[in-house]
Amino acid sequence: MEQNGICTAPAEGIVTVCGALFSDYELYLYFPDTVQFKKLSKRLLLPKLELPFSKAVGKEKKVTLIRDDSYNEKKISEHEIVFGTNFKRPGIPEKDLSKSFYGVTADGTIYFCSPSPILYGYLWHLFLEEFAGTPGAEGKDCTIRECYREIPKFDISKLEAEGYRKVFEDTFEAKELDPEIWKHRGVGGSDGRYTTESQSTLENGKLVIRGQYKADGERGEGWYTGQVSLRKWYRYGYFESKVRCSYMPGRQAADFWSAFWIQAPSPYDPDQSQGGIGPGGSEIDIMENFGPDCTTSCIWISGWEGERDLSGEVCEVHNLGNSYPDEYHIFSLLWTEDYYEMYVDGMLTDHTSFGYGTSRVNEEVIFSLCMPGNVDLDHDTVRTMYADYLRIWQKPEQE
Repeated sequence: MEQNGICTAPAEGIVTVCGALFSDYELYLYFPDTVQFKKLSKRLLLPKLELPFSKAVGKEKKVTLIRDDSYNEKKISEHEIVFGTNFKRPGIPEKDLSKSFYGVTADGTIYFCSPSPILYGYLWHLFLEEFAGTPGAEGKDCTIRECYREIPKFDISKLEAEGYRKVFEDTFEAKELDPEIWKHRGVGGSDGRYTTESQSTLENGKLVIRGQYKADGERGEGWYTGQVSLRKWYRYGYFESKVRCSYMPGRQAADFWSAFWIQAPSPYDPDQSQGGIGPGGSEIDIMENFGPDCTTSCIWISGWEGERDLSGEVCEVHNLGNSYPDEYHIFSLLWTEDYYEMYVDGMLTDHTSFGYGTSRVNEEVIFSLCMPGNVDLDHDTVRTMYADYLRIWQKPEQE
């Protein structure tokens, strides 16, 4: 209904889109790879699309999932809400994997495009909040017209205007890591798999972590890697690093992979994690690299919805035109009391509060070149991860 010019909890038939009833629309998710879709947690993504729409129009709405390996040019139904990247229709902007955007065409088609499929839920939330009169929205009327909205690139000045200030920076210009600031993490190992201090060094203004086979290694013959973390733990803030990843051919490969992540005291114990908000907290993977042009972020928790095992929400972004083993890219996280946001080169790839909310405890900031259970590489292979800097911003009350 409309109250004081604002649509609030609209009943069926109240909201219109370019003259058509909002309740007459159908949801379509075009996805180029159903295997990838399964990795992105179908049971988590679809409710983010279905439940808010059902609530807005007062009747159940389901998503139709369509495999789309080419441009989608034709409508399936008269009134469509479409999610995807390969649209070639009047009024929908051309494919651009450097942007996430949404809008309404002149004929009333509502579209959402992003290189990060898990982000569709957040884009849909923004659309409903602005246009469809969800409770608390400040719309002027109950009519949705032709429009275009684009998610802006990350801008640190906006955070600084909100009171954030830089509380940590290391550009790795020293000869070695400062032992009062950094520690070598997880040192040890057995059965030919070892993590040692010697594998993490500073060279030419970079943190360098190597994975390699050593016939005469300090702990014996076998595969070696490194892992370092900050001694000070943090709760909330903006975390950013510029990283050149080790070569990784794909997720299933028995190979080393680069990671920039944050770990709580016990996210893997359901009685401690408590769905991410307990004293055990959550694991926040800002970046795990599983391919030359594939980057992943993830939230891991336990004790969510009665589960005793780990639960996770994965954000996997493919084919941005990057070469992570050959180029430096900026990976970052904004962690607030209400949500996590992940960015690649300033482009938002995920907005989530997966679990019962964001972690409420101090956590450990980590760089690691992760080693698989069984390395299947020639013994002369060397994998190398580089970090150019680490920077952290917080509000004064968060320090």
